[in-house]
Amino acid sequence: MLKQIMADQVKLAADVRNNQLATQNLEKKFGQFTKEDCFGKFIELLKQVHVNLSLIDVLQGIPKYAKYVKDVVANKSRLTEYATVALTEEYSSRIQNRLATKLKDPGSFTVQIEIGKCIEARGLCDLGASINLMPISMFLKFVLGRPKSTTIMLQLADRLVARPDGIIEDVLVQVGTLIFPVDFVILDFKADPERLFILGRPFLATGGALIDVAASRLTIRAHDKVEVFDMYKAMNLPAIYEELSATTVIDEKTTAKYVEA
Repeated sequence: MLKQIMADQVKLAADVRNNQLATQNLEKKFGQFTKEDCFGKFIELLKQVHVNLSLIDVLQGIPKYAKYVKDVVANKSRLTEYATVALTEEYSSRIQNRLATKLKDPGSFTVQIEIGKCIEARGLCDLGASINLMPISMFLKFVLGRPKSTTIMLQLADRLVARPDGIIEDVLVQVGTLIFPVDFVILDFKADPERLFILGRPFLATGGALIDVAASRLTIRAHDKVEVFDMYKAMNLPAIYEELSATTVIDEKTTAKYVEA
């Protein structure tokens, strides 16, 4: 093994001498090599060094490369090889601006409702409610029929349990031009004057409601009729407006007659 190592070292030393002679001949013929050429040749030589050879022995015959070794160790000279780093889908989306635009809270969705010719109020559309809720103050103020007794108990958001005063069924509720039969649970609670009624999932399911949170629009359907409500306008106008969240469509002929008048 030792003989083999010594033979390899002798062969390498001979190669180094031959390389030096060849370099000197080329320099005489073509002039001095550039610094980049020498550094590249030095890197190629390092790639040919085997682990069973001493790097010091290799560099003894190449004093010209000693400066490049110092530069590599001192991080002054950098290799020109590049690596490709695969980014995840999230980072790629952020760099290429393909993520969705962050929006603010549009607020609660409310619609203007009418019950008969007596009640005109605003109802809160609440997907988190499994019932439709009416305050007892509104029930006592208007004649809406006799409530049906019930044994259900309501657990409120603060974990308190409340007993309803009854259920009134098949109340005709008008939203825009659409009319739906709605069952209301009557409860004695202090209602928000801007949101007297709570319209839960039963009402939203009956009306085939589609809520576009980003556009602040609520779409309600009844057979072949469709009403689209602008929730932004509904939240900013006072509750006294009768046509608070209704969408009015006027054709061009009607608009022209109205302007001329």
